[in-house]
Amino acid sequence: ITLGDAVHNFADGLAVGAAFLSSWKTGLATSLAVFCHEVPHELGEPAGFQPAGGGACPQLGSGCGWSTA
Repeated sequence: ITLGDAVHNFADGLAVGAAFLSSWKTGLATSLAVFCHEVPHELGEPAGFQPAGGGACPQLGSGCGWSTA
């Protein structure tokens, strides 16, 4: 999941960069579109790391401080 997310974010950056090379209006519109796409994507990402019955962030150790008992 992490590697795929990194490649995805890199591709988004390439798209935004190419759009700004075209024109600042296209770059701004593309940036807004990427932002609207990425907010729910990044907010929902911890669900991919959540084991069955575990906390939301097991990669940090104790489930980000939330009790899972």
